[in-house]
Amino acid sequence: MKKNLLLIALAFIFTNVKILHAQEVGNAQPNPTKQESRTSKNVVKLNLFALGTANVSLQYERALHKNLSFALQGGMIPTLGMPGIIKSSIPSGIGNIKFSGYNVSPEFRIYPGVKHDKQAPHGFYFGLYMRHAAYTAATTFEYKDSTNYPPVVDYKNIGTKLTYSGIGGGLMLGAQWIIKNRVSIDWWIIGFHGGVSKVRLTVDGSAISDDLSDLSEQIDDMDMRFNKVVNTSGSKVIMDVKGVPYLGLRTGLCIGVAF
Repeated sequence: MKKNLLLIALAFIFTNVKILHAQEVGNAQPNPTKQESRTSKNVVKLNLFALGTANVSLQYERALHKNLSFALQGGMIPTLGMPGIIKSSIPSGIGNIKFSGYNVSPEFRIYPGVKHDKQAPHGFYFGLYMRHAAYTAATTFEYKDSTNYPPVVDYKNIGTKLTYSGIGGGLMLGAQWIIKNRVSIDWWIIGFHGGVSKVRLTVDGSAISDDLSDLSEQIDDMDMRFNKVVNTSGSKVIMDVKGVPYLGLRTGLCIGVAF
């Protein structure tokens, strides 16, 4: 009888040891299925919204942690003329305006949540980003030459270039879906950034060298809310305006490839 009880006790202990061992192994080794369902770490995307403004905007994103990623976005607007609907509203005497520019935005994204399966860069996120942008508009305008004697109406085309550049920081809310670990849909819901910018107006007065001082005075008399400095360099008159607020909204819909 004692022998049977001993055998039963040994069998009970052996069975429980096997169960505990199996539980420890299960806890120590992650589920292979979960490992396979985790999100790809790299994404290259194209902003479809930006294409509507002739801005080719690409972004690369790399997951650094299950809740954190880093993204670098760059956009470029090739030299283009103004659309006809805008051109029709430009005052007479001003030539066709050529516009170009670029922007760069490094960004850290925080993906909140437990993130067992779908880790960064998948899900809702908060983006903290810096933004640098520079744009150029070039055109010509008719200038009335007052140096003629006797007085004769003589208009000359003067080349003009306006450059704008700003730098700042902002916050963006968005959501990204990584489908089948291959396709990315990234919705930049809304973002806002602010900072400072500067504006430079360059007027080429080589065609009116005798009247350059008068042109400089006219530019200096322009009413500005911000401090401006007007200088003459060779045949060019340059006006610099600094301390202009740099404010903007950021939104977009991107589609890309994850890997």
